[in-house]
Amino acid sequence: MPPPRSARTREESMMLYPNGSTERPTVTSGFGPRQASGGASSYHRGADLIGFSIIRAVAAGVVKCSGSAPRGWENGGDQVWIQHDGFFSKSLHQARSLVSDGQWVNEGDPVGIGIMGQSGSAQGVHQHLEITPGELHFGNYGQVDPLAFIAARLSRGGSTASVGGQQRRTRAVANGRAEASSQSALVGDPLQDATVGDFVGFARGESVEGNDVWFKGTSGRWFWSGAFEGGANTANLPDLTPAASLGGQQRRTTTELNGRADARVNATLKQTLPAGAVGDFDGWKYGDAVGTENRWVRGAHSGDWFSLAYLEPSNVDNLADLNPAAPTPSASNERVVGAGGANGRTGPGRNYTVAQSLPAGTVGTFNGWTRGETVEGIDVWFRGALAGNWFWSGGFTSQSTDGLEQIATPTAPPPTATPTGDNPLGLPTHTPFYPDAVIGLDAPLGNSPRGTKGKPAVPAPVIIDQFHIHRTGSSGDDGAWFSKDNDRSSCPHLHVLGNGRTREFIRPSMKPALTGPDWNWRGYGVEIQGDGDGTAEQFERVADVMAWLASYEGKTLDGVLVMYNLRQRENTTITHREMLPGTECPGEWWQSRVDALLVRARQILLGRYTPAAPEPGKGDVVEVPRSKLQEIFEWLKGVLGRRS
Repeated sequence: MPPPRSARTREESMMLYPNGSTERPTVTSGFGPRQASGGASSYHRGADLIGFSIIRAVAAGVVKCSGSAPRGWENGGDQVWIQHDGFFSKSLHQARSLVSDGQWVNEGDPVGIGIMGQSGSAQGVHQHLEITPGELHFGNYGQVDPLAFIAARLSRGGSTASVGGQQRRTRAVANGRAEASSQSALVGDPLQDATVGDFVGFARGESVEGNDVWFKGTSGRWFWSGAFEGGANTANLPDLTPAASLGGQQRRTTTELNGRADARVNATLKQTLPAGAVGDFDGWKYGDAVGTENRWVRGAHSGDWFSLAYLEPSNVDNLADLNPAAPTPSASNERVVGAGGANGRTGPGRNYTVAQSLPAGTVGTFNGWTRGETVEGIDVWFRGALAGNWFWSGGFTSQSTDGLEQIATPTAPPPTATPTGDNPLGLPTHTPFYPDAVIGLDAPLGNSPRGTKGKPAVPAPVIIDQFHIHRTGSSGDDGAWFSKDNDRSSCPHLHVLGNGRTREFIRPSMKPALTGPDWNWRGYGVEIQGDGDGTAEQFERVADVMAWLASYEGKTLDGVLVMYNLRQRENTTITHREMLPGTECPGEWWQSRVDALLVRARQILLGRYTPAAPEPGKGDVVEVPRSKLQEIFEWLKGVLGRRS
């Protein structure tokens, strides 16, 4: 639990420099433009500090990442990320972290947050410190000068310390309000005279004494600018005026936003819009998901693509739909796959084995049809012209049998397995993908291909980048329940019994049937049997599954790209209650042990699933330090005259 809060407002939280002092340490490279060397960036988004051995938290907060780097931050070496009140900090290039994910730390905490060292792409022993206002994210944007930020926080009580670009000092008592109006409700304690506050932007609101500029604090409260030195000076503050005043094809950035050559997060970077900028856009299309948003808009003048996740309003009203036109059959024996995809089975029924899958929007070719199992009132099944697999016609945009020959319904029953303890209803089986699963079953609810999300369904990346943890809430064995189309439409990829025995009910290429359409599309899900505390065998099994899945990072599993990793907890390893607040699942015992599962999974990944390094001097692989590769990359850019 965090310690009790003082009476200070959120805008003026206690701060210290990372040496644990109010005295600034020696700075070897400050924030902003610099002469780059050795592969370093020409714009420094933090400050490099030396002269102390123990790195300490600059403010109270919760450790979000420790030790291994989040994806995309590997050049920072050993590092610690902390979410503070209204901002987050990063400490990079440490020799070793001294804290763990989820731990609460106080400003200047004597245990520190790391030992100064040299890791990642660091050139010399130093700490690289970054501070970013707002909630933690993993993008490389939004940073402010950390030394000016800390100095401003230390300037309480009329100090002459400098004020940073997004900071203002009061010249009178300033009240915080819910809206940009003097008639709005007062919120929290006021900022006293000569107090330095941190702000995330400004907006035009009620005009008071001829001044309609209001500053928005890191707490979300609004302050009339007339109570601050400089008055209505909005320099370095993004315009947060409500988007209703924008034109129909305009959108305002909510943070610094990259424009790319295509609607993909790894497409060539073309430009960067500052926070609060207003852009003109002429169309939209689906692309890579950024968080849960997979719509991108096209700049009307540049033609660059911008994720709608960081634009307001977050809709595509008045923008042209630039998505590729849905394919149309070119022959009478072709059908277009609907939004949910379509499975090809060995017979015209869901109890037949899934043999192939067609993604949404593709065209299938068929040579006949028959009447089979009735699903949602439709009993027509199409036979594939190539492999002879059977597809339920409800999975296509048209169920018409025109141009197809009617075929007698196959009379041979589908092959069934003999019911056993591990296969209580005799489901069709497959070789399990998870190596320690005792059996692989083709559950009726495991027939939804990846590639769509939401309701109604829209296209989504075919990817696994999350691990979902659920608990059955019942004792015994729910294997028979998962083996049928149950009344809760619930079925996991893996079902873990109390003794650790594990069955695979759904192939990785298919969505789990666990948390709903806004989550299943990207997750790999386990269901842990039990209604109370977990067992030691279950804990070890779940950690092993996490390590196994993470071993596929950057590779495909059952044809699906896996980007799940064990380097961070947030938005990667998620429990049912974190996805759908209000549910009790997976219970307090499992909820409190997610961080411990990550620690154990990392150990297993290194010990069991990480391939052994080749012996020196053998093979055709040469190990090159990442810093050297970055140096070569920067040199090539200089030779070719290109800028990133």
